[in-house]
Amino acid sequence: MLVIIAIPLLIIYFLITSGIIGIGNQWIIRILAIITILIATYIFVLIQSFFVKFQYEMYKTVKKNK
Repeated sequence: MLVIIAIPLLIIYFLITSGIIGIGNQWIIRILAIITILIATYIFVLIQSFFVKFQYEMYKTVKKNK
C-alpha cells in the first residue's frame, strides 16, 4: 500500500518543486491527492480480494484431501 501511494505523491512533489504546478493552485493538489487515494484504495481492495479467494480455494483443497 505504501508503494502505491508513495509513487504518485513523489510525482506530485516533483511537479510542485519544479514549478509545473504552482502553490497557488492548491485545488489541483487536493484533487490529485483524492484521486491518488481512491485509486490506491481500489487497487488494494482488488489485491486483497484476490488473496482471500486464493486462501478460500486452498482451504477447500486441503479440506477435500483430508
